[in-house]
Amino acid sequence: MSDHASAELIRDLDVDIAVDLMGYTAGARPGILRLRGAPVQAGYLGFPGTMAVDFLDYFIADPSYSRSTSSRFSERDRPAARLLPGQ
Repeated sequence: MSDHASAELIRDLDVDIAVDLMGYTAGARPGILRLRGAPVQAGYLGFPGTMAVDFLDYFIADPSYSRSTSSRFSERDRPAARLLPGQ
């Protein structure tokens, strides 16, 4: 299935949140998320850091990783890159 067809299917299924588990690893298909199939999109696990793209709204990480690398996030000026209080 093409990236365009995949993004359209995500829209047709009314997916609210899409979570990318691959990042830039082998077999990844970031082009699907680039087409904004879901209104909220996040990266998690597969790539240990920000992908430095404008089509991911959130980067999910544990506090130890976030604290040690947050100054290098491309999204650091966006609320999505903020640590939760107490973290």
